[in-house]
Amino acid sequence: MFIVKLCFLGFFLNSANSSGKYDNITIEEIQDEIRKGSIFAYLDERLKGDIDLSLITLDEKRELVIGGWLQG
Repeated sequence: MFIVKLCFLGFFLNSANSSGKYDNITIEEIQDEIRKGSIFAYLDERLKGDIDLSLITLDEKRELVIGGWLQG
């Protein structure tokens, strides 16, 4: 079930990226937020209305950030 949630997250992010509304967000900003562990709060605030992060639980978000999934 978790992979389905990640796919939806990818769809939301791709849609927001394609809209052109967020062209001012830099890779460096995203990398900084990942390093700080605040990427989901950042995305929720910056992409408000264009992304729904409620489908990913707090534990799943922690797993992605703390577990190194987002470290690359």
